[in-house]
Amino acid sequence: MNGQMEVVLNWSYVGSYSAAQRQGVAAHELGHALGLAHNPSSRAILMYPDDSRTTSVPANDDRAGINAIY
Repeated sequence: MNGQMEVVLNWSYVGSYSAAQRQGVAAHELGHALGLAHNPSSRAILMYPDDSRTTSVPANDDRAGINAIY
């Protein structure tokens, strides 16, 4: 393993999104690549399961999930 990963966005799905929305989707998908699952508890967390999330910055809940894994 070389320490690299690739997050690919489906442009037919996100092509009409704003740059901020695409950044949120990319950050969300990177969370999956790191091992995080969806969390429907709040739209303010990165791993909220649909595109209505309001952030691309990991929240305390997201960081706690990463700390639990690593």
